[in-house]
Amino acid sequence: MMTRPPFSASQPPGLGQGVRAWARDEEERLRTLREAARLEETAFAKRHAISVAQLRALEGRGTCPFYSEAIKARLGARLLASLERTYEDRQGADARPEA
Repeated sequence: MMTRPPFSASQPPGLGQGVRAWARDEEERLRTLREAARLEETAFAKRHAISVAQLRALEGRGTCPFYSEAIKARLGARLLASLERTYEDRQGADARPEA
């Protein structure tokens, strides 16, 4: 029978080589951008097919067991990228002169 090696204190379970954990500054940025976009938790979660509990965990406001830290980090990065694109698009639209 194969046994799993013990996890080190510096690496949470579920993180493999080259996968980083979801950081506190990313939690704050995700929440700040979502709120700046005036998106309610439920609407944002529904749009991205996640639960409100998962969103809160990604924003650092709750605990929600993801299957692994790697999945949490990848999902968080995807949501953050989506919000950053939305924010940039809105900033560009605000800067464009009206015809």
